[in-house]
Amino acid sequence: MIGRFALATVVAILTVLAITGRIDPGPVRIILFGHTALSLAALTLNVVGKSRLQGMVDRVRSAVPVVTTGLIEAPRTDVAELIAEVRALGFDMSAATDTALSGAPIRTWILLEPAGETWVELGIGLRPMAIFLSEAASGRLIETAYPLGETIENPKLSARAVSTSAADALAAHRDALRDAGGEGRLVKTVDDYLAAERVQRAATGGMRIQSHIENNVNPAIRDWAISLAVDVVSLIALAVVGPTAAG
Repeated sequence: MIGRFALATVVAILTVLAITGRIDPGPVRIILFGHTALSLAALTLNVVGKSRLQGMVDRVRSAVPVVTTGLIEAPRTDVAELIAEVRALGFDMSAATDTALSGAPIRTWILLEPAGETWVELGIGLRPMAIFLSEAASGRLIETAYPLGETIENPKLSARAVSTSAADALAAHRDALRDAGGEGRLVKTVDDYLAAERVQRAATGGMRIQSHIENNVNPAIRDWAISLAVDVVSLIALAVVGPTAAG
């Protein structure tokens, strides 16, 4: 954000200097045309990206995970290592699901614990990640991701990320669940998980993507729109006022 505003500020300063005759307006026009093209391209990419992400929100809300049956392909090495790390915390590998959004189905590994207050969805985002999940007595979903994830505080969802270890993520998750009033749903079987997932998807499906849109994409659209407006005003000023100032 600072970089985008800095470029727009430089453009405005150069325009003022050119209009007042302190520098040659020719090179400034070239810089302005280049920055205008950059601002327009960046604004267009972010608007298109937002539209695609909004479409993905709708697909997430309607997507249904299907439990994989038959011979299941072994996870790749880094995923297997994270599975082993989570299993060491008392969770058992219970199922694998495939969810069709766009392109190839998304594989998720489901790990459950005997007590049932917490379950784990493990898959690949930017890198392998484990998401510890629980439903509080109020019905609010408590989510702790390791090692990456969005921070969301919503009446339906409390989400955070812990980057240090799966054990630290689970400890933080237990604390958050306790602070939320303790468990409200026990998930001990795959059928329990599927029932919980349906409720979770209906209440919070796409919320993480929506958070990314609100926290990252919308500010980028706003900043590039401002930058483009500065470019257009600067070009008009050079075209209209510049020749008068030069004379």
